[in-house]
Amino acid sequence: RDVIGHVRSVALTFARHVTSMEQYDFIGNVRSIGLIGAMEFAADKSSHKKFDASDKIAVQAVTIIQKHGVILRALPGDIIGFCPPLIISKAELDDMFKRIHDAMSEVTELAAKLR
Repeated sequence: RDVIGHVRSVALTFARHVTSMEQYDFIGNVRSIGLIGAMEFAADKSSHKKFDASDKIAVQAVTIIQKHGVILRALPGDIIGFCPPLIISKAELDDMFKRIHDAMSEVTELAAKLR
């Protein structure tokens, strides 16, 4: 099945999508390797000041994104992890991140309230 070869063939597309999350002023850091990625929330992007931990912005964002049909995982430190199936296609990655971006308007409103 050459799963490793497939991951290599879609990893650049995945990395581009993860990097696209930098456009939001409340995402302070993004990173990916293979098909594992993350975005980290920051109340102030330039200083990397975090949101108040008690607000659990990543957990709230995951709930919003899930309403758009994408299951993600909130991690400690206000981080959301991306771990799609290793057999995901480029078209499915495009759809996944389109849904995430569609949800981000609501997450933008949330971030503004929590600042």
